[in-house]
Amino acid sequence: MKRLASICFVMALLAGCATTESDSAWPGYRTDARGELLRDHRGHCWRTADWRPHDAVPECDGALAGPQELVMQPVATPSSDAETDAYADAAPPAPVTATVYFGFNQASLDAAAQRALLEALLALPQIDDTLNVALVGHADAQGDPDYNLALSRRRAEAVRDALIAHGVPASVITLKARGDQEARRAEAVCPGPDQLACWRDARRVQITVQVSPSGG
Repeated sequence: MKRLASICFVMALLAGCATTESDSAWPGYRTDARGELLRDHRGHCWRTADWRPHDAVPECDGALAGPQELVMQPVATPSSDAETDAYADAAPPAPVTATVYFGFNQASLDAAAQRALLEALLALPQIDDTLNVALVGHADAQGDPDYNLALSRRRAEAVRDALIAHGVPASVITLKARGDQEARRAEAVCPGPDQLACWRDARRVQITVQVSPSGG
């Protein structure tokens, strides 16, 4: 399972930079600058690529950390059609969603946009080719519709490039540009001279990440 190549930068923004494994009191696990265990959004410890079962500790992997010998058990085979259906109907992991906002006539990520993107990445259980990342770019209703369509695409491309820079495979990212379509349908709610501020939410890229069930 491939983790974020830039995890130190991410955690410096959100929780303090992680220590290296050699500096950690928890071999096989990621820790922060204070030596505390790092956990993902579900409370699971972050294992390093070098983690092995003998590194297990009760705080993270209690079932593996006991004195008993670890015995590999065969995978149970469903014994009935009902059990087979239960396996087939298992719900896939819930998608991770996020929205990155842009300034007026801008297609570059400011500090707030970068933080929103990094928080979305940290919410993922893994960063690898089991992801399906959909990006949809939008623009407000000011100006020419063709220009707004191109602007919404540049915004989606900026988010795509940032995701790739943080280790997301380019092959799992799909991109759409919707221009000002949604903003024009809501134009009546933004009358008068305050349209620039009112349409802030229209200048965005919506991110939806679905993790394949096989990716855990």
